[in-house]
Amino acid sequence: MKEKNNLEMNAKRLEFPLWSIPLALLVLAVLSFGFLAPKLGFYWDDWAKIYVNEWQGSRGFWQYYLEDRPLSAWTHVILTPLLGSSPLKWQIFGVLIRWATAWAFWWVLTLVWPKAQKHAVFAAALFLVYPLFTMQPLVVTFHQQWMQYLFYFLSLGWMILAVRRQRFRWLYVGLSLIMMAAHLSITEYFIAVEMLRPVLLWLVCAQETGWKPRLWRVIKIWLPYAILTLGFVIYRLFLIQLPGEDPNQVVLLDSLRTTPKEAVINFIKTVFADGFYVLITQWQSVLDIGVKEIFPLFPAAIKLSWVVGMIVVVLCLGYFLRLKKDGKEFKAAHPNFVWQMLLVGVLAVLLGCLPAWAAGRRIWFDAHSNRYALPALFGASMVWTALFSWAVPKRLPRAIGMSLLLGLVVIAQVRNTAMYQKSWEDQLSFYWQLYWRAPMLQPGTAVLAQDELFPNQGSFAISSALNVLYEGYPAANEKTPYWFYALNPRFESSKNHPLDIPLRTQFRTFSFEGKTPDSILVAYDPGKMNCLWVLETEDVENPVLPSLTKAMLPASNLDRILKDRENQPSEEIFGKEPERDWCYYYQKASLAKQNRDWQTVVTLADEARSTYGYHPADQMFKTMQEWMVFIEGYAAIGELDKAAELSAQVVERDPAFRARVCRIWQMQDALSSTSGDAADDTRNGVMDQLHCAEYLVK
Repeated sequence: MKEKNNLEMNAKRLEFPLWSIPLALLVLAVLSFGFLAPKLGFYWDDWAKIYVNEWQGSRGFWQYYLEDRPLSAWTHVILTPLLGSSPLKWQIFGVLIRWATAWAFWWVLTLVWPKAQKHAVFAAALFLVYPLFTMQPLVVTFHQQWMQYLFYFLSLGWMILAVRRQRFRWLYVGLSLIMMAAHLSITEYFIAVEMLRPVLLWLVCAQETGWKPRLWRVIKIWLPYAILTLGFVIYRLFLIQLPGEDPNQVVLLDSLRTTPKEAVINFIKTVFADGFYVLITQWQSVLDIGVKEIFPLFPAAIKLSWVVGMIVVVLCLGYFLRLKKDGKEFKAAHPNFVWQMLLVGVLAVLLGCLPAWAAGRRIWFDAHSNRYALPALFGASMVWTALFSWAVPKRLPRAIGMSLLLGLVVIAQVRNTAMYQKSWEDQLSFYWQLYWRAPMLQPGTAVLAQDELFPNQGSFAISSALNVLYEGYPAANEKTPYWFYALNPRFESSKNHPLDIPLRTQFRTFSFEGKTPDSILVAYDPGKMNCLWVLETEDVENPVLPSLTKAMLPASNLDRILKDRENQPSEEIFGKEPERDWCYYYQKASLAKQNRDWQTVVTLADEARSTYGYHPADQMFKTMQEWMVFIEGYAAIGELDKAAELSAQVVERDPAFRARVCRIWQMQDALSSTSGDAADDTRNGVMDQLHCAEYLVK
């Protein structure tokens, strides 16, 4: 008997106490989102908000949000002085706020279903990493929604505490109402899930005998929250004063009034399609991981995701098995726990998506649409927790299944984050190269490109970043100095001449006015070229460029580029200046060529070739276009042997550039101050060797 008691005591010592749950969730948050946090930056709407902060400081956010959510600026006003414009600080805050939200969710679940620790911790862990929302790295933008989530759960928790602990009832009610008002002041995302309060109160008030006394008590407790909810709805629909048309109108009400039958049918279709996506379809990205990706030939991010995922599986399995058991009293007190959680979860999914549906939005419409399902994430995690508990009632198989599922989700999250890491690397490369090539631009300059430079980022994001890069901070009543425009599809079918095209954009507090050719045309595609290209009319012979870009070449006015600048781009935002590489030499040489400083071009060419060993035959070069400036430099300064050597190497590597190289040699006498019979003989010999007569029209 004594030996048995000792075994039980030792087993209890090996159990994780309940206070370890927040720490376990923190470990999961760091493993899922923290590994790559130092390598992440700003994306999409983040850039606009960073621009506001750099331009006007935190006070600028009141005007920025006046267009649609006049009250929500307060989160930026509080956080921006603390986090500044540091990508790392924002990313760390993003991990912490998501962890705190999961912790608060676990707390609410344990208040509704006391002692359901294992069910609650799995639901909170799954909520923490639920794969539907793929924009976690956009912290500057979505910190507001995660703060709303945190405030919402804190409000629910204090509301339930007011029911369970009468001693401090009014204090808890006051705190709960303050948190509710705080989350409603940010966005309308969470207004519909407020309708879960009476459902949760019904479960909490289970000790009441008879459904009428129970209902009456629920109504009394819920009344102040219902009044606040109704007040917000009235304010948002009828009293809010916006300077323009409301971008988040409740179009569903108009549709129900004008075409009720069609509106109801479309709404039902939307509910089923989006609901199925939230609960089922989005798991495809988690399960489609591919066994071959574990081998060493695949990128580091793939291997990292597998390593982190396996760590999560092992840690979760050990934790679930050693976490303090749910007692028999829990099963006796909550015999219908699984079905209660399932019902609440389904309601939370539907209510969470309702604001988006009411505004005519879809959850799966595009890369950014899954943000509309954010309020539904906790409901989806409850649904899957309930289904797991029902389908796998035994402790060990359930722990194994839950751990494997969390591991797979973490693999998907790490890979998703790695894509944002690559996007940030591409962005930094672009902006530093642009700074090297164009240290400053004249105000009023538009930057044009064939397509958006970075997938799913938006022209306004690039425009904001350009203004941060060039410190385009206008005084009151002045226009925003710089803006980016994608040619496709804006000018794809345009019959206008590429010159004198008016360019006007109004985005919140940003207002740009310009025209061509007060513009420069750029090309940037890391998959096809090594470096950013600032284009000019002679690029019409560049075989890599698409036809639309070539048609717009006259709009690229290099006179908009100023070579003098006192300070470098912000190190806090753009990081330290990268070490010299091929693109550094190419951009500096292109700037020198623009200023007819051929000696600098040649100096850069010699250093790049001799010090770093760059050679046209190197497979690192995706195209030979970037060697043209160095051939021109050698030809212009009279170092014709080096120009001839490079020309032969370029054409041998890619004959498609033969016409461009021949054109350089055809113009050599105009470029160079070196003349005479020897120079003519060299030029003619090179052109004969390259068979230029077949490509040039005299």
